[in-house]
Amino acid sequence: MGSLSGFDRLVFRGTLRRLLYPQGMDYCLAFLGVLLKDFAQYVLQMTARLKEASLAAARRADRPIQYLASSQTSKEDLALLKAVARGEFNLNGFRNRDLVKLLFPSDQELTSTEKRRQSSAITRKLRLLRAHGLIKKVPKTHRYHLTTSGSKAITAIIAALQASSDSLIKLAA
Repeated sequence: MGSLSGFDRLVFRGTLRRLLYPQGMDYCLAFLGVLLKDFAQYVLQMTARLKEASLAAARRADRPIQYLASSQTSKEDLALLKAVARGEFNLNGFRNRDLVKLLFPSDQELTSTEKRRQSSAITRKLRLLRAHGLIKKVPKTHRYHLTTSGSKAITAIIAALQASSDSLIKLAA
């Protein structure tokens, strides 16, 4: 069983082995009634449908839609940085469970294994942020705060990723 992912956290599951070979793709297109000369138009239509469905789901969940300038930018890392930089955590700090709620929203009840996996993933990321000096642990609690240098660095990273080349050129001029 393979997995093909695209957009942000949109995952398709199933076996796609047949499509790995030209004969498999020919069979699929014939089954769908798509001629080779119409393939480009078919792909564009399917892409538009998929994009619209994912955007509608994001709007229903009240999730922001942001396009990244580079495929090298990790959406997960950007989401983590935005989560720890939220103003609501300035006073009391944040906990692992606070970040799990923000980064892994779920409508359904998760198994204990899935909850543990999500918590472990956040723990690893918090360990990295601590190692880089971006956050510090509040003694005798399970809470973390942004350091002064961490706040500056994260703000700069988020601003740089959201800036377009046109706006940067105008600022430089």
